[in-house]
Amino acid sequence: MTNRTAPRVPLALALALLTVIALAGPVAAADPVTIEARAQVAGRFEANGWLGVAVTLSNSGEPTTGYVVADSEDGTVRRLVELPAGARKQVNLYVRPPNFSATVAVRFTDTNGTLRTSATASVRVLDRTAATIAIVGDPAGNLRPQIIGRAQGLPDPIPLQPADLPERPEPLAGLEAILWAADSSSVTEAQRMSLERWVAGGGHLVVIGGADWQARTANLADMLPVESITASDGVALAPLYQWLAARPPAGAGTQTVALGTPRSGAVDLVSSGDQSLFASMSRGAGRVTWIGADMATEPFRGWPDASALWSRLLPDNRVSQQMGEPGPIEDELSGFMIQALSNLPSLDVPGAELLLALLAAYILLIGPVSYFALRRLDRRELAWVTAPLLVVIFSTGTYGLGLSMKGSDIIVNEVSLVRATPDATTATVSTYAGVFSPSRASYDLSVPGEALMSGIVNNFVDFDPGNRRRYVTEQGTPSHLLDLNVSVFGLEAVRSETIISYQPDLDVEWSYTEDGIEGEVTNHGDGTVEDVAVLAPGGGKLVGTLEPGASETFELRITNVSERATSDQVYGFTNGGRTTAALRRIAVRRQVIDSLVGYGGFGGPVGSMSGGVGRGPYVIGWRVDESSMPIQLDGHAVQRYAQTVEVLAGTPRLGPGTVRIQPAQLTTELVSTAGTVQELEPGWLTLGEGEVVFRLSLPLEASRIAPSKVELVVGSDPSVIYFNQAGFSSPLPEGYQVSAYDRASGDWIDVGDVSTGSHFVMGNPANLLDAGGGILIRVTGSDIDEEFGNSPVFVGALVEGVL
Repeated sequence: MTNRTAPRVPLALALALLTVIALAGPVAAADPVTIEARAQVAGRFEANGWLGVAVTLSNSGEPTTGYVVADSEDGTVRRLVELPAGARKQVNLYVRPPNFSATVAVRFTDTNGTLRTSATASVRVLDRTAATIAIVGDPAGNLRPQIIGRAQGLPDPIPLQPADLPERPEPLAGLEAILWAADSSSVTEAQRMSLERWVAGGGHLVVIGGADWQARTANLADMLPVESITASDGVALAPLYQWLAARPPAGAGTQTVALGTPRSGAVDLVSSGDQSLFASMSRGAGRVTWIGADMATEPFRGWPDASALWSRLLPDNRVSQQMGEPGPIEDELSGFMIQALSNLPSLDVPGAELLLALLAAYILLIGPVSYFALRRLDRRELAWVTAPLLVVIFSTGTYGLGLSMKGSDIIVNEVSLVRATPDATTATVSTYAGVFSPSRASYDLSVPGEALMSGIVNNFVDFDPGNRRRYVTEQGTPSHLLDLNVSVFGLEAVRSETIISYQPDLDVEWSYTEDGIEGEVTNHGDGTVEDVAVLAPGGGKLVGTLEPGASETFELRITNVSERATSDQVYGFTNGGRTTAALRRIAVRRQVIDSLVGYGGFGGPVGSMSGGVGRGPYVIGWRVDESSMPIQLDGHAVQRYAQTVEVLAGTPRLGPGTVRIQPAQLTTELVSTAGTVQELEPGWLTLGEGEVVFRLSLPLEASRIAPSKVELVVGSDPSVIYFNQAGFSSPLPEGYQVSAYDRASGDWIDVGDVSTGSHFVMGNPANLLDAGGGILIRVTGSDIDEEFGNSPVFVGALVEGVL
């Protein structure tokens, strides 16, 4: 019998061999370079802001060179990396993800663009309706419920570790505060500088001590408001509870705490003996606070009144932000700077007379002149030749006329903002450059330092992401932006951001007065500083030009509501003329001023403790034909216009002497409610039959004020109270009574009927304030007319006294 299965054995062996080869193929071809991507700040980023990505590369093969690449809102971002054999490297890539991104893809490519390997990192945009707080350390999560207890509707705190901190301040934008309860010995110098610049821009760093204070302050000691810190056992914290007007936690006894000596300029809030347990200090537009007790341990873990501390340190400022934004949001900055960079003679529109003359000449030339000339020659059939020829000749002549007017030079118009603080050794430099080209061309740009480069997008004009220009930016030293395409007689705007070592030329000694700021500014630099000015939301004052070593005093009045832009208060009204170089410089400076503090309006909570982006006050001064970090056009000679403005941020002193605290400087907190109450916003609600208790808190610097006058203000709208215009009245319907808590008697004092007025001057003002500068106000509704229903209620106060 014939065996027909025998030939199948070799066939089966062949198939098995092919299968093994197929499976082994990918293993043999696996790339020796591997990549891991981890988004910093737990993957959170501010809308339209920067995100830091820590990228780890390993190479188990031959030496190779390539790019770490990611796609961003602006286009492609990349960084050149050399990987020797056996190398393991970490590099940082900074991107601007689209606002609705859930992931960011990072890849490693050859220098020719061939993909080698890739990875993704999870990301999420920060909530823009309320500021977010990050907690570094606290692995058991004991601080988180304390922070959440401040108010309803706030974003959850972001848990971080020291490794999550970026080495640049830009990815920290959008964070109101950072609570530090971790070992800081692993913090690098670049990370420390990043924290310092973030604080200077308006952030609030809170460092928690306790028994582990040495590890927590290891690399942050120079930033703290206290020095010469020592541990102390068996310390009673009754002064802290008294300052907070809070009940001690259950089982509270003595604690091991870290005490220090307050630095010059710090506010000593709570002391133990002659050393500070609780202190705070302004640094630039932000602040650093020290708490010597470890709030993440017993007995504070389940402390019901912990929110009294955190709402005092980190007040909920959503109402003040919504009632009157103190300056333009970051999105508007692009529009301001594009207008500033467009102040070039080459971009001026030709006069109407010239345009009319050209149009008339064209019509006459191609119409009657051509017709009568051909008719005279009796060659009218040549019109089909002469008409296109005349169009070409006229177009060429018009282009030549335009070229003669606009010039043939490539022009770079540059404005550098150097953001500095009096007590720091570094500054953040934002350089904005407009590139004008007389012809259609593509340019490669570079910055000598480690900078973040991007195109400037005006989100209020170019709001369609599909129409935005995409760029290739290469991060490193130097940094590059490649293939910037500029149209004929067009202008494209770009921006670079970097950190430099810097000592400011200007120095200021200033303090708050009853209605503004007064002080003295000095030029300690070697050169002349032009147009020195003091700026704040709702106010602006031109000090003048300061020669080296010169000083000048100033008084700046700040209004709660201003109908004049700050730039108008500095330079006066203008008709917009830009006919000379001096007028063009002033036009640029106006735009920069308005980009810093906005178009007047709501004066904002000057001297308040709320965090967020700093909007002043500032002292600024200009230098002409200088750029702290110029943007170069590789391989091209350019005509450059440059100005640099030093923006000195700081907090004027509150006192000593008589001070006047406006309602907008206090924070309002909801303590308790009963009956028919509906909260509209934090501290602002509608009240029917029932009652509500508010706590008003003075700025930390004013917490030890000796009050001579307290005037309660009650109304239906926060903006009316914040603006506090003279003679205003916003009474509620009948049935609403206001009372205040008297600390001396321990009882409520009836103040008056809110239907008859909005302002109530209190007797015995010292009895109203607790040790931490808090005032309790109660509003009661009873027998409310059904025709009116529930009424909106908001409270404030005006406090005068001596510090």
